[in-house]
Amino acid sequence: PDTALAASRALGRFVASVTHVDSKAKKQAVSSALVAALQRVSVVTAARVVAIELLGQLGEPDAVPMLAAALMDTRLREKARRSLIEFPGEEATQALIDALPGNAGPFREALLIALGSRVDDRARKTLRKLLSIGPISERRLAVSALARVGDAVSYTHLRANESEADHVCRL
Repeated sequence: PDTALAASRALGRFVASVTHVDSKAKKQAVSSALVAALQRVSVVTAARVVAIELLGQLGEPDAVPMLAAALMDTRLREKARRSLIEFPGEEATQALIDALPGNAGPFREALLIALGSRVDDRARKTLRKLLSIGPISERRLAVSALARVGDAVSYTHLRANESEADHVCRL
């Protein structure tokens, strides 16, 4: 355990140093190596979790498909979700949206919270759709997420939702 922790910390420091370097090629090389490691069947779950976290720190687009796949693995999905929250680009938002139908319960709600953290039109459109459909808990999360976004279109949708006959999601 101590060796694994030391190795994890060393990798973390290495990735942190690469993210501060202006060399796009170095970041892509490290990201590609981490993606390749995740694709190996022999890599244990603990190492996969570390790799996913490091991919999130790097933020390279080539990692999104691997992180999207990890959203469907109960052992990895929470770390992948957290990595995608901070990940730049619309691909990360789309990965979170695409994971919604394949997940239920608390993790689906966590995906909605992640979408609320994204500053992206796709995320907002998905959340707006959920204002009038789905379980009450999801509708409440959509209201909360859109209220945090604070844009005019979301505000209009929230006000319209407030006046619906079913006042489940009133502000």
